[in-house]
Amino acid sequence: MKSKKIILIRSLFTVLFCLSAVMLFGQQNNTKQPRAKQTAQVGGQYTGQKIVTGVVRDDNGDPLIGVNVQAVGTQTGVITDVNGKYSIQVSAGAKLSFSYIGFQTQTLSVDTGSVLNVKMSEDAQSLEEVVVIGYGQVTKKDATGAVATLKAGNMNKGAITTPQDMLTGKVPGLLIVPGDGQPGSGTTIRIRNGSSLSASNSPLIVIDGVTTSDDAGVGMSNVLGALNPEDIESFSVLKDASATAIYGSRASNGVIIITTKKKGGSKALKVEYSSTYSANVNSGKVPVLDADEFRAYIDEYYPENTLSGAAVHKAINYTYPDGTIGYYNTDWQKEIYRIGLSTDQNIGISGGGDKYPFRVSLGYTDQNGTLKGSNFQRFTQAVTFTPKFFDKHLSVSINLKATENKNKYVSTGAINAAAAFDPTKPVHFYNADGSIDYNKYNGYFQWLNPDGSINRNGSENPVSRLSGYWDETQVFRSR
Repeated sequence: MKSKKIILIRSLFTVLFCLSAVMLFGQQNNTKQPRAKQTAQVGGQYTGQKIVTGVVRDDNGDPLIGVNVQAVGTQTGVITDVNGKYSIQVSAGAKLSFSYIGFQTQTLSVDTGSVLNVKMSEDAQSLEEVVVIGYGQVTKKDATGAVATLKAGNMNKGAITTPQDMLTGKVPGLLIVPGDGQPGSGTTIRIRNGSSLSASNSPLIVIDGVTTSDDAGVGMSNVLGALNPEDIESFSVLKDASATAIYGSRASNGVIIITTKKKGGSKALKVEYSSTYSANVNSGKVPVLDADEFRAYIDEYYPENTLSGAAVHKAINYTYPDGTIGYYNTDWQKEIYRIGLSTDQNIGISGGGDKYPFRVSLGYTDQNGTLKGSNFQRFTQAVTFTPKFFDKHLSVSINLKATENKNKYVSTGAINAAAAFDPTKPVHFYNADGSIDYNKYNGYFQWLNPDGSINRNGSENPVSRLSGYWDETQVFRSR
């Protein structure tokens, strides 16, 4: 029995060996079939593969690292090494495409040779279209975040006092809300709305690499008011969270990058002067009753022949010291408003050519508000010098700026007081001869108690509120 089992096992091994040999022989035949087809003749040409090598250099003869070399119409591609060399296997007669950021793309045919050296030239047009994104610049097509760029030619024109005026309505997603309307007043800036209920929603502002924000002006109502709009070359607005990779959490509300003018231009001395004059006028007034309408209202609802009516009529009729009664018709809104005349003067001197470019600028702004007494003045000086040495291998940048801001604030509460104060009352207290009585509360009419003291329950004279309010600031800044 044992001998029969051994014979049976040997027979099974023999059969398995034969089957393995047949399968191996079939695989060898299948792998040889495609190789024979590679040299098949098609239209009198051969489609055999060849290896092409070469070096890619720029206009100066320096090797270019990381140039993309790809066979046109295929997925075959390589990149150049640190020495600018490449090696790629392509079909005879194929075309190779050489592409590199900032250089012109070239497409060359592979002839009979196996060496193809390439010289690539810079693409000047693409290099000019740059976007400032932080501590450097990139081409607009390579910017990974949402970036909006505003050049000088696209900014708002006219009576521009602050940099915010140049941006209003120009950048999608950028909301600029005016302040209280006083000269040089600040604005509320939001990029794609706010994101916090308690923390600041103001964007980060970067001026020539120096960071600040629109709510960081100590002693100033507007931190950007220290910057002369005529010195601004471009704005870049970074709208999304990718800006936090550059500036950290401060950029969570977006970033506004301001670049000022630096280059001098031609060798010839160039002088630029701009002068602007403007007048600000209120578009309207709060509709209120004048003195005649107010008296008609009192006569209708508080007749003089009644006890209460007699007291009301006595209150609204101003009595002179000699006992006579004066009927006044005072337009209190007219008394506190004026036409705000403003001027903006700027001069810039530049030159030095490409080797020693410089620019010097001076600016003066004087803006009067429509509310009497309000004023904003700004004096700016800027000097930039960016020479190049050693065949432009060394660049030096000197950027000096100085600003003096003067703000004169007035009480905006006078606006509400002018809309509510009695129109039958005069602006001043008067003597019997009609002159102003400056012995009484600086000559301004006030509601008085029987003992002659001011009645604090009554509304305050709007003109007195303007003249009696003093708030001035003077800020010097340099960087």
